[in-house]
Amino acid sequence: MSAAPALQPIPDDLEPHKREILEKMTDKPLHAEELALLCGMELFELLAELSELEIDGLVKAYPGKQFGR
Repeated sequence: MSAAPALQPIPDDLEPHKREILEKMTDKPLHAEELALLCGMELFELLAELSELEIDGLVKAYPGKQFGR
């Protein structure tokens, strides 16, 4: 059995709200609505942050509005 891939480290200079989003994420994709609830954010705010994190290469978007690290 192979081990799960290691998550990328969270950059030290990341903004606190982006750090919180990444800390809630695991190696398994989460639906954006579930992640918004976990982070206490409005969905539109979270999606904007996830877009920036995806551009920075820190998250990956999956079909069905799911995101993972």
